[in-house]
Amino acid sequence: MAGRLVMGPADVGRKMAEQLDLKQDELRDAYGEMAADREREAEAAEWSEGLIGDAKG
Repeated sequence: MAGRLVMGPADVGRKMAEQLDLKQDELRDAYGEMAADREREAEAAEWSEGLIGDAKG
């Protein structure tokens, strides 16, 4: 087994938690950037209001 990395359940769980934390940080940062874009937010609000009108028929 020379050269092979062996991980136990605790190691796997820790590695998964690390990766999840990184992804959560990336998502939080991306959503923050999108929310700071006022023009994009206005377009999104207009689009979502249009969906309500479409649903009413």
